[in-house]
Amino acid sequence: MKSGKRILTFAIAVMMSLGIWTVPVNAQGVISKTEKVNVGGVELSEETSVTEVPENFECAENEILVVFKDGVTKTEAEETTDGCSDEINLVDTPIENEVGVITVEQTDVEEALSEYLADPNVAYVQPNVKYKVFGASTQLNDEYKDYLWHLDKIQALDTWNYMANIAHEKVRVAMVDTGVDVLQPDVRNSLNRSLSRDIVGGGKISSDAEGCDHGTNVAGIIAAQANNKIGGAGVAGDGSFVELVAVRAGDDRGDLYSDDILEAIKYAIDIDARVINMSFGSTESLPAEKAILEKAADRGIVLVAAAGNEGNTVKMYPAAYSRVISVINTDSSDKRNSSSTYGSWCDISAPGTDILVPCSETEEFSRRSGGIYGLATGTSEAAPVVTGVAAMMLSANENLSADEVKSILCATADDIGAAGKDAATGYGRVNALKAIKKAVSKKAAVPSIKSVSVSGTSALKVTWKKASGADCYKILRATKKNGTYKTVATIKGASKTAYTDKKLTAGKTYYYKVAAYGTVNGKTKRIAVSAAKGRKLVPQKVSGLKAAKKTSRSVRLTWKKIPGASGYAVYAASSKNGIYKRLGYVTPSKQTYTAKGLKKGKTYYFKVRAYKTVKGKKILGTLSGYARKKI
Repeated sequence: MKSGKRILTFAIAVMMSLGIWTVPVNAQGVISKTEKVNVGGVELSEETSVTEVPENFECAENEILVVFKDGVTKTEAEETTDGCSDEINLVDTPIENEVGVITVEQTDVEEALSEYLADPNVAYVQPNVKYKVFGASTQLNDEYKDYLWHLDKIQALDTWNYMANIAHEKVRVAMVDTGVDVLQPDVRNSLNRSLSRDIVGGGKISSDAEGCDHGTNVAGIIAAQANNKIGGAGVAGDGSFVELVAVRAGDDRGDLYSDDILEAIKYAIDIDARVINMSFGSTESLPAEKAILEKAADRGIVLVAAAGNEGNTVKMYPAAYSRVISVINTDSSDKRNSSSTYGSWCDISAPGTDILVPCSETEEFSRRSGGIYGLATGTSEAAPVVTGVAAMMLSANENLSADEVKSILCATADDIGAAGKDAATGYGRVNALKAIKKAVSKKAAVPSIKSVSVSGTSALKVTWKKASGADCYKILRATKKNGTYKTVATIKGASKTAYTDKKLTAGKTYYYKVAAYGTVNGKTKRIAVSAAKGRKLVPQKVSGLKAAKKTSRSVRLTWKKIPGASGYAVYAASSKNGIYKRLGYVTPSKQTYTAKGLKKGKTYYFKVRAYKTVKGKKILGTLSGYARKKI
């Protein structure tokens, strides 16, 4: 046991001994003991033991804290895990009761808490709680951080803090542009050089930076590395959200032609990009261009384009195509920049005025190895702001369609113009935090495993909650929580939510995940997977225990058969919650036992549990409920 955990349990014991320890309360109250037990001056009862772990509650994944009853010796406490592969470490505390941390084979903490609470020698159980120091939120240390007004405006840093606490994956973003300076220090770590392509010149993107200022501007706005003490930071500059792929379709003069654009978009589709940024435009609507962009959107690729810098309402393409997100340029006061193209056909606004960019030839701040920084203005700068937000949305929820991303961006934008959508600002200025939270809320409900229960002595039954959007499920199994999970069953249809895994080995711990599959962007794919839930396979709990007086000094016990059991162990105590001592073993062919030599006038409490013999070792099941008889 780690020293830090030893200190924590010691602190718990100290607080208990002083009578100032407040235990987290189990809201459901699912607990098996009702009487109050005094431990170190604190009364422990059904309101104090914690046997259900609330969602997002952090604790050691395979450890529980156990406090034993008054009178339980150190040796008896250490024998708690006999007959199984769990391990107990007793903790030195100021209280008289023995306290132990049990490392359990199963990672289902709730299951372990319930099992050990049923032990007659145990007074109290709880998870081994994880505590955290209160750290500061993200703060930038980039050299020109004071010029990153646009990140504050869209709540980018708040979004990073939010996403740090949720599962997310890197998203591939293709920039169809003039190339990129692959040596630019703020950009190079986000760039996938092996996939980046030069459509115009052929082959990979060259390290020659000539003519690539515009593309490098765009790359920096999307994903310039944050907190590296140089330059600035991109909208998705955290480093865990975006993988950039530069697709050069423009020549050294910054001109792009239809054939190169079509080839570049096809390449982005082929490499499974999820977002394409297009900071270019023309007044011409072309059937071939529209068709390939429709194909990309149908594949789930989010398309973002600059509205144009003409200061009028003339439609620009590809921005004006219906499946493309068209972006207007706004300033730090949330006003449309006078140079920005706008109109009822535009969708959304984003900061695009005086944006800090790498490799700019305007308003140069400093020259360093591989980097020039400056301020740039235009819808070419506004579009990649939206691209960065769209990428973070997909990072948090990869199953969103292109149309869903567009809809969420528009619905969560901050309305900065006339109420509702207006020609000057579209649906409003993009808000990263609102968009990401909405994206997460649409994530398919994870098919959380409700229980892994024992069936007989060689089977485990897995039950789970349905996942929204699921067409079928796959049951995955491993023998270690972080081991390799293999599919053991495919459950067709979305209505069935239980599976019994048979022919398992008693004494071993098995871990399960349930993967939900559904249709996403026209393809069947995994849409969600549950967290792992483990269970040690021990014989099923004995039921139907009855006690009947046989003679003046003996009691006959009977119970229901457990299929596959190698035998049964019988226990007795002088009180319901006293210390149960083993009386003996019974062969599997019998479900009866006679307890002899009992004292007249005394009340006895009996419990039974099944066992399975594996390689000469008895694997003990859970103790039954008690049966009482007065002699």
